[in-house]
Amino acid sequence: MTSSVSSWAIHEQSRLWQALPKCRQAKLFLNTPDKGLARFALSPEKKDLRNLVGLLTDHADLNRHLKIMGLRNEAVCRLCQDEEETSIHFVAQCSAQ
Repeated sequence: MTSSVSSWAIHEQSRLWQALPKCRQAKLFLNTPDKGLARFALSPEKKDLRNLVGLLTDHADLNRHLKIMGLRNEAVCRLCQDEEETSIHFVAQCSAQ
């Protein structure tokens, strides 16, 4: 019984997460709920947790976000100089890394 309730809860949480119209950036990184990842996210020091949340929400100190805030003139990646420096680009797409 407990396993079926737990399975239903995980399935329902995944369904609600995918149906949520917000959190576009976080959904690119997190497809479904993951207990191991949640434990990892809660374990680092405050500075590391801030960086992780910044990457998940695209509010990290990367050029695209800094340009939106008016702190930079360009949103281009500081490493490859090819594309906007977003979280997804910085973590997974940048050719200079």
